[in-house]
Amino acid sequence: MIHLEEPGAAVDDKEREITLREVEARVEALDGIDLTHLLPGTRITVVTLAAGADANEAVSRLRLLDDVEWVEADAEVTPDRSAGATRRTLDGAASDWSLQRLRLPEVYSAYTVGDCRVAVCHIDSGANLSDATRDQYFYNPGEYAGALGIDDDGNGVVDDFFGANFIAGNNNSMTSDLSGHGTATARALTRTAPRVTLMPCKALTEAAVVPFSVAIQCIEWCKTNFENMRAHGGGQVTGIYAASWGGSVSSLALSEAMSAADALGATRALFVASAGNVPAETHFPASSGLANVLSVTHVDRRDRVTGNAGRWIDLAVPAESSSEAAAVAAGVAGLLVSVAPNLTPEELRSALARAAAPLPRTSGASFGRLDAAASFERLRGQGRLARPAGAPDRQPCVPSEVWAPAWPSLPAGSRPCVGGGGGRACWASFPAS
Repeated sequence: MIHLEEPGAAVDDKEREITLREVEARVEALDGIDLTHLLPGTRITVVTLAAGADANEAVSRLRLLDDVEWVEADAEVTPDRSAGATRRTLDGAASDWSLQRLRLPEVYSAYTVGDCRVAVCHIDSGANLSDATRDQYFYNPGEYAGALGIDDDGNGVVDDFFGANFIAGNNNSMTSDLSGHGTATARALTRTAPRVTLMPCKALTEAAVVPFSVAIQCIEWCKTNFENMRAHGGGQVTGIYAASWGGSVSSLALSEAMSAADALGATRALFVASAGNVPAETHFPASSGLANVLSVTHVDRRDRVTGNAGRWIDLAVPAESSSEAAAVAAGVAGLLVSVAPNLTPEELRSALARAAAPLPRTSGASFGRLDAAASFERLRGQGRLARPAGAPDRQPCVPSEVWAPAWPSLPAGSRPCVGGGGGRACWASFPAS
């Protein structure tokens, strides 16, 4: 991934576009290196190498190009789970005690929570549609009103009716889960947040790793959906992104994409990221230090920290793993947005972290345990709740009724957002190429 230098303030948009095209041409002139696409809202270009090409040698060649600020090779991180935790979450046992510790039954009885116009972007190994999560699946109105085999909404993904899959460049809607990890985190999320929509994007490979470049594509896809939802009557200001994965290696490109998702367009972005299951000084992206990241670890039934306990962690959640913890925290964030849709990322972080219950001093933790009821009480005290009383509406969403009329298809000749840039569906301000 290549980051281009930012032109001076005196350079107008036309000159920026010329510079961008010149760099693209120089990249494409290099043997064995192909320009794949531009990341919306950034000056990052993604390139791929020919089979057998040496990555270090390619990075060195790209760094010699004029107008290139930095180059980084793609890297991979892993999901934060254990086989036992995944199995218990699939069985539903883990979520039951977690909901009680979070005081969620009190929330369900006191507030009208859940709104299928509120969504959580679920970047994971997919989620099986036949699972109990199916009633909360995202449906893309820009596609379901269109034709099969056509990218009706112009976002670069054909027939993404209920999800997207960017593994190995598939760019399709097949989000079936082979590992079980995504289905487990999806179930934890939807059990926590009834009637909040799950927006699944598959980024976990068959080798059980998450390439940063694929995670970035998922961010692009989800961001476009959040923008469309906002533009067509949805009240959700902050898109919520659940990332139940991480590792010791970091990525400038992913950091920039996460920042751009928050800074550009009509919607903001809050990333709820798992902090890892074992002690570690860093666990990217949870430890990225970005203002729009909420880093989450997990505690057991006795409030003992059983996951990572770094000082950069914001919150602990009662769960079997930090993967489940991040999913649950993202679900609670979705519930908060369902009753207070104008919440910003900063306000969501504050409602979740500052209302947290203190952990035992023996834990040595600088963070507290998520208390969902206290988070709602905090917002109610601030006069932020738009729907203060009642019970959750557990009826499944009907897209044709919720989003009516359907989003219009992209006009002929327009450029798609993911993989191209510059189309009407794009959320970013990246110059059209």
